[in-house]
Amino acid sequence: MTTQSAGARADLPKVSYIKGIDVWMATCLIFVFAALIEFACVNVHSRVEKRRRESSKGSMTVAQLSDNGNNVDSKLLEQKSSFKDSLGGFKTSRSKARTIDRVSRVAVPGAFLVFNIVYWCVYIYWSPDPSDVA
Repeated sequence: MTTQSAGARADLPKVSYIKGIDVWMATCLIFVFAALIEFACVNVHSRVEKRRRESSKGSMTVAQLSDNGNNVDSKLLEQKSSFKDSLGGFKTSRSKARTIDRVSRVAVPGAFLVFNIVYWCVYIYWSPDPSDVA
């Protein structure tokens, strides 16, 4: 995006005000950056479940290996399972990731469509006052 923006501006005359191509390129860059942020959020939320399962699996195997008749290990497992249940289970982070992904599938193209409609209507139909042109 940066290379395309620089290439587009290289062919145009240098002026002190913002041109239409600058608005277009800046908005496209914002949409690309927002898509990367959305991807990172979905990726983090979907991997939380896997990390939680691995950490709880590790703690369960340690508790099961030290099966020497102590009630402390079983109490520890009960506390961890109740903590897991209080968080809503492992599926909450995965469902958050899916919700973010579903909303983004509609919201991002919709927002880009709205931007296109507004941008092109302003660009095509707006005419500056003669007094504004120096």
